Amino acid sequence: MSIDLATRVGRHFADSAQTKLNAADTLAQPIARATEIMVQCLMANGKILACGNGGSAADSQHFAAELLNRFERERPGLAALALTTDTSTLTSIANDYDYKQVFS
Repeated sequence: MSIDLATRVGRHFADSAQTKLNAADTLAQPIARATEIMVQCLMANGKILACGNGGSAADSQHFAAELLNRFERERPGLAALALTTDTSTLTSIANDYDYKQVFS
């Protein structure tokens, strides 16, 4: 028995919502701690470095852009860099050494 497309889409929304509710219990504390560490880094004139692979590379670029530009309100830019934006460096390191070394 097949389900109609609207029912299937609805299930995806419900599953996604449940996943987020479950993640809130597990990830709220580690994310809060990571935020505190990033704030300490920025207050010490450091910068946030973000990286990822595949779709997560795009996420890291989006994250860095939100820190550099603005997020939810006007404010000065925060020092951030996505390590996934320099394809020449990424491919050179992967080619000459090993892909595992790209972000090291």
